[in-house]
Amino acid sequence: MLTKPLVGLFKCTNRTDQTYYINANSAVDNGEDHLVFFFGAGRMVGRALLDGAVLGFHLSVPLLKLILGIPVTFDDLEYYDAELYRNLKWLLENDGVEDLGLDFSVCEQRGFGRNDGAMGAVGAAGDGLTDDGSIGGSSVETVVVDLIPNGRHVSVTDENKVLYVDRRFKYVLFESVWEQLCVFLRGVYDVIPVQLLVGFDYEELDYLLCSTGEIDVDDWEQNTRISLNLEDNPRVLRWFWELVREMDGESRRRLLHFSTGSSRVPLVGFKGLTSYDGRLCPFTLKGVAFVTDQYIRSHACFNMIDLPLYRTKEEMRLALCGLLDSDMYGFTTA
Repeated sequence: MLTKPLVGLFKCTNRTDQTYYINANSAVDNGEDHLVFFFGAGRMVGRALLDGAVLGFHLSVPLLKLILGIPVTFDDLEYYDAELYRNLKWLLENDGVEDLGLDFSVCEQRGFGRNDGAMGAVGAAGDGLTDDGSIGGSSVETVVVDLIPNGRHVSVTDENKVLYVDRRFKYVLFESVWEQLCVFLRGVYDVIPVQLLVGFDYEELDYLLCSTGEIDVDDWEQNTRISLNLEDNPRVLRWFWELVREMDGESRRRLLHFSTGSSRVPLVGFKGLTSYDGRLCPFTLKGVAFVTDQYIRSHACFNMIDLPLYRTKEEMRLALCGLLDSDMYGFTTA
């Protein structure tokens, strides 16, 4: 939810690692209330840490370090935006940067976008834009931000490029999102005091928030509740787990996401699965009558799959492959 583009609070800044950082344009996407949403997002992260819940998405390394109070260095920029990091590092390692025509400024959007009661509301066209390309119901403009006094008129040279790289690094990771960052951290610490986080490194924090991408099928099977009609059809149940064991890791994660709404397992394993309201709710396989060309259905709010009583293992294999190869796995189909 928090990382969906239409929500506009976080954005995926490193698509290779699929990690998320604070969206500098959150006010444009969410209007004047965007800071309220960040406080709530921070509390959600804090609550996840307390309850052992899994977020289902990875925060960028710089943001993890900021939560822990660990200094962020220039090299951490690579985790945020590898291309920007490489470009700035190239400037440091090469001469003749005057030929690039750079100056000490950046362009960004300022102002408040539309906010008609829902985060990231969009217009009729689906993108929130009016016919002239502006954001409907908004007051947004593109402005030039000086990285140093009068920076737009100061060229980057070999003599001042170290200062330029330092200012770009600090502006991108801190200054451009300072309000959002402070409110987000306040939300985290409102739930879990920062003193309790001392001693963790960013990798440990990432694990606490996201668990591991590996799925233990034995643990999954041992913590599964099955319906009576599946107990009476043990071969259907056996086929299901045999097929899950034959899957690669990505297919298992897709199946888990289809079944529960999350592709990650709680820190304590499958015994820690919860329902939409936070209560413990074991994974459930419910046998249903087989109908030709019937889709496998899920009830992700309750961690349940309606599993047709297939006549052969191959029929079940084809149904699972068709499900996981389609876009349906990301949605509850009931």
